[in-house]
Amino acid sequence: MKVGKWGPLDNIILFVFPGIMLTFSALGFLGYNYGVSTAWYVGFTNIFCAVIITILPLLKRAGWFTSPYWLTILMSLNVMMYGISLFFGFYHYYWWWDKFAHILSSMLVTMLVFIGLGAIECHTNRISLMPKAAFLLTTFLIGVAIGNAWEMFEGSVDFIVSSNHMQDIDAFDTLMDTVMDAVGALIMTGVGAMILRKRGICDVISEMGFEKGMVIMGKKWDRKCMSRDDPEYEDICEEIERLKN
Repeated sequence: MKVGKWGPLDNIILFVFPGIMLTFSALGFLGYNYGVSTAWYVGFTNIFCAVIITILPLLKRAGWFTSPYWLTILMSLNVMMYGISLFFGFYHYYWWWDKFAHILSSMLVTMLVFIGLGAIECHTNRISLMPKAAFLLTTFLIGVAIGNAWEMFEGSVDFIVSSNHMQDIDAFDTLMDTVMDAVGALIMTGVGAMILRKRGICDVISEMGFEKGMVIMGKKWDRKCMSRDDPEYEDICEEIERLKN
């Protein structure tokens, strides 16, 4: 599916998906959730999930990062899976669900990082993430960092709502979560490495059906690296406006 201008599917991703999460949030606050997580913890977590889902479509709206629909929908469904699973108590009733969810989420997040870094590498003239080993290491480290940031988020929600969600889970479980995040990031980085053995990153990015949006994004990143006094600044501004039209 090609990515063009803002369309009906973008509105669904931006408004309907977060709306679903806010519905589960309201039900959580009302105490209709299952499992051992408190109503407040489930409610606030689903609000946070709703906010996360809006990031990619809002970045597209602003022209900073245009991801293909399949990727945006996958990322949105992954975030929704966490909030809805928490609501229905999957993490409490199924011992393997936590590990599966962390590996899957980390793989998807790292895939997004791989594509985002690839787009920056291919469509900016003033930023370079190569050689390939450095590109893959950066991809892996950012993927792991995002997983660790998620654990910090869970602890922050505990603190904000005075819940005992994290306290009721021992430190080993949190450690295993970060390990599963690293495993997911490593798997996806390995997949990326195999892809880059046979093809260039720019070839991969150019076939994803959102080339125009990435070109505009790259020019904007280049503009960020320039001073307004730079002789090329006005030229790049004009080029961005031309590409938009």
